[in-house]
Amino acid sequence: MLVLGVSLAAGLAACSPSGAQQAEAGVRAIIKNDPASAKFEGTTACIAPGGYFGQVEQKNAAGAYDGPVSFVYLGGKAAIAGDSNFVSLMNQCTGSGGAATNG
Repeated sequence: MLVLGVSLAAGLAACSPSGAQQAEAGVRAIIKNDPASAKFEGTTACIAPGGYFGQVEQKNAAGAYDGPVSFVYLGGKAAIAGDSNFVSLMNQCTGSGGAATNG
């Protein structure tokens, strides 16, 4: 019975999305053109608990990829470089007071 309980708990944990997957889902939610096609790379945990940052490549209105841009996800909020809250969230994420860049 103990083995079944451990196996069940491990199986349930495997079904739960990781923090990085939750962050990527949050970023997909703010992408306007074909969010399912977004490609993520370098997703890394923030210094701040539960936060992530990295690069996302998204499609433009014509359906072509524009190249990777920086993203950040923290406290249930997602932002992509150029968004009004990006620098603030990135600074909280990294514990930095400096400006974040696109890339």
